[in-house]
This record gives sequence, structure tokens and C-alpha cells, in this order.
Amino acid sequence: MIYNIVTFLLTNKCNLQCPHCCIECSPQNNVVLDDKLVNQVISDLALNAKVDTIGISGGEAFLYPDKVLQMVQAINRAGKMPSVYTNGFWCGDYSEAYGMLYDLKDNGLRLLLTSVDEYHQKNIPIDNIKYLLNAANELGIPVKIHVSTTYSGMAENDRLISSLGLSKISASITTSAVYSVGRAADCIVKKDFISIKNLSQLKCSYDGMCSIDWNGDVHWCCTFCNKNMVLGNIQNENINVILNKFRKNKVFMCILTKGFAYLVEIIERNKIMSLNKYYVNGCELCNNIFENEDALEQLNRIL
Repeated sequence: MIYNIVTFLLTNKCNLQCPHCCIECSPQNNVVLDDKLVNQVISDLALNAKVDTIGISGGEAFLYPDKVLQMVQAINRAGKMPSVYTNGFWCGDYSEAYGMLYDLKDNGLRLLLTSVDEYHQKNIPIDNIKYLLNAANELGIPVKIHVSTTYSGMAENDRLISSLGLSKISASITTSAVYSVGRAADCIVKKDFISIKNLSQLKCSYDGMCSIDWNGDVHWCCTFCNKNMVLGNIQNENINVILNKFRKNKVFMCILTKGFAYLVEIIERNKIMSLNKYYVNGCELCNNIFENEDALEQLNRIL
């Protein structure tokens, strides 16, 4: 087992339609994971000693607050750490944010994740995030803030983070570059993506996490861009059986154990495929490789 975090993407529905969204969530989408299927997977993961955290995300999972609460309860009963992600649309005032988080913490919530950037804050008032953070601080719930950026958005993102003031005092803040996948490929101009020329500097952002999307597909990380990075579906197979398959993927294991520089050297030496001169991050390079079935076939023969 090489995973300690499994995250449910409960739904592809979101109250927002952000231009950078890699999985193209929107208010028009309406797929939601079946409750019985979710509960079965949580029960199966309870038997997996390697998995310690089960996350809930979307889309925007808090469009279904009752489901979020029930999942947190089930995850806690399974002896795992529940985490939830929200864009904070529902945090219209402090008491509302506090009340929701109080119930979630009382039922086992251990980690809260949210986003602050130019895309989300076009529609979500920054005060909502302050209420969310202040309530989490009061309740002692750890918070992680994710910032998605391009060249043109850096100044505004810095301003937004600064405007949080003391609300962000206990939060962990991570900034990552948007890359050309999903809706971003159509909505963001190429020159605005922050890219790296030296491919040996690219790193895999896999952090012991895999994801289960709203259709039940299990993705080998948090990237949902092509079918060659899907290792199974929880509607047809036990989640623990699927998780064990990941170790058998030679290309994935090469990236994890030897890094992109080693894999790029093999690709270029054997003229397996043409690589771009610039990539935003390891995720973009990884998707570039995994969308090429001929390249994957050759790499599996060589590795």
C-alpha cells in the first residue's frame, strides 16, 4: 500500500464555474455519489490500516450539507480522520460558519480545506472566508488554504491573502500554478501559465492521496484528466483491491521512486515521444505522458 489518504469527490456540481477548474464543475452538473456506495467504501477502508485520512470534496460538497455530516460521522466511526473541502459559499456570517463547523467537529472533523484566489473570490466574498477561518480557529480545527495562480493573478492573490489579516494566523497556505487542463485550457491564455523550462526540476505532487470521483472511478492522485490514470471503479471492485493495483503501474512507480528527470531521460534517449520545452508543474508533464498510449506501452516494456 502506498496510500494513506483517500478523498471522495462527492459531486461534480458546484455553485461556481471557475475558469481554472481542471474538472469543469458547474451549477449545471448534478452527479452525486450514491450513499450506500460511499458507506460501503468507508467500511472497506476501515479494514485498511495504511489509510488514516478520508476526505470529502467536490465540486462543492456543502451543496449537500446533510451528506457531508453523515460522511464525517461514518469516517469517524471507521476510525479514520475526516477532512472536508469547501469554497465557503455558505458562510454568510460568523454564527452560520461556527454552527456548521461545531456540528462537524462534534462528529469527528479533524481538518478543513478551502481556497482563496482571484477565481473563487470573484463570487465568494472574502468575508465568508474570514468567518470560516475565525470559526475554525475558535473551535481548534486545523485549516489549509489553497491558492491557484497565473502570472496575471499573483498580485491580486497576494492582496486577498493579506486581507485575511489575523484570520489566517493558524492556517497552512499553499500556492500552486494553474495549468492548461479542463476549463483552464479554454479560458486562460497560454502566456499566463507559469511554466518551468528545466524538466529535471519538476516534481510529483502526489502526497499519498488518491481520489474517488462522482462516477466511482479511482484516480491515482488528485488529477482527473485522462482515462489512463484510472485504476478501477468502486462500483465493480473493492477499494482495497484497487489501491493495491497502483503499485503495479511501472510508470507511476518510476515517477515516485526515481523522479521525472529519470523518466524524461528514458523518453528522450529512446525517442518515445516529443516533450514540451516548458511545463507548469509535474502534473502537466505526467498528464502529457499518460495521455499518450503508445508512449505508455513503450515505457512499460523498457521499465
